[in-house]
Amino acid sequence: MNIWSIILVPLAFIGGLFLFHFLSGHGKGKIVFDLDERYINYGDYIQAILQELKKQGKQAFYEGNGRFIIDGAPYTFIEWNVNLGGFPTQRTVLKQDKTS
Repeated sequence: MNIWSIILVPLAFIGGLFLFHFLSGHGKGKIVFDLDERYINYGDYIQAILQELKKQGKQAFYEGNGRFIIDGAPYTFIEWNVNLGGFPTQRTVLKQDKTS
């Protein structure tokens, strides 16, 4: 085993962890959570998101068209379907809108 494999293997592992973290929706300016139920009806999904945000102690309003105001800041709603432990999960990502 040469010195390069001793250095590159841990670096590749750490890089993979950062990539997984980024691809799973986490990051600065994002609110990410998975709800207990899977929502087909968009209106029910929005109400569940508002309820979860209230449970987290945030003041949230839905403006329509995938736009929320959370604690006075604008956010855009992104729905991701991810595979966690072999089961499809509906992940809610609220990304802070920096342009407003």
